[in-house]
Amino acid sequence: MYDRSYLNSIKRIAGQIKGIEKMLNSNRRCQDIIIQLMAVRNSLASLASKLLAVESCNLEYKDDPEKLEKLIKDLVKLN
Repeated sequence: MYDRSYLNSIKRIAGQIKGIEKMLNSNRRCQDIIIQLMAVRNSLASLASKLLAVESCNLEYKDDPEKLEKLIKDLVKLN
């Protein structure tokens, strides 16, 4: 159902997280760490957007307005 690009995105995000861990261990400036955290957040948001564009994901919510409304509320909370 999902192509390899989704897995590649997750691997890239995992690499970003490991980088943040190294930054914390080496006592990097908090501003540098926050910038990297925001990069991870943006990467996750981008992946979520790509997943929402997948037809099978949309079909899951097509006939269930309550489920779609809950999804929208959950997405708004993340922002």
